[in-house]
Amino acid sequence: MMVDELQSRRRRFVVVGLLVTLAALLGLFGVSHAELGQTPACIQFWPETRYRDFGYDHIIHLGNACQAPAICAVSSDVTPSPVRVEIKADESMEVLILRGSYAREFTPRVECSLVL
Repeated sequence: MMVDELQSRRRRFVVVGLLVTLAALLGLFGVSHAELGQTPACIQFWPETRYRDFGYDHIIHLGNACQAPAICAVSSDVTPSPVRVEIKADESMEVLILRGSYAREFTPRVECSLVL
């Protein structure tokens, strides 16, 4: 091979390597706090079950005392598929995650990230 051809391949290899590294860094910094499971302390949540029509509705209460809105992934040990909700600053809400369950109790799972 010629020296020029080797240098050209080396340059392409370096450019591809830099692009892959840049894409990985952008992906790393694009991960939200909700995906990392770092819910801020200013977001409170608690479970509630309500008996209705021969079953229990599973409800998770959310309260956002933060100064910014948040995006949350809400699920439980009974309903593992998360529901995505947005909650404004200084807002409270109820999230119905399961209707008519046989389970009288459940453990809530809430992961939130502030939207800045």
